[in-house]
Amino acid sequence: MMLVISEMSTHANDPNATRRGESSLVEIRAIQALIKQVERADKSAHRDVHNFDGPQFQYVLEQLLAYFIQAAQKALATSVGGWFNKS
Repeated sequence: MMLVISEMSTHANDPNATRRGESSLVEIRAIQALIKQVERADKSAHRDVHNFDGPQFQYVLEQLLAYFIQAAQKALATSVGGWFNKS
């Protein structure tokens, strides 16, 4: 940004400077937009996406545990029942 400002001050008396000034303003706006985008990316990189302490994770974990218990009970009932009834 300092380079753009320096160039604007260097060409302040140049008749073609209005076009350069306009393009410099466009460059400044583009640089500001880029800075905002980089700041947002940095914030999202440091944010805890997987909130393992939150209620949503606890709910999902409880559901997975319930499915696991149900599957284990079915598997044990089938295999144990089949084992003992082969006599």
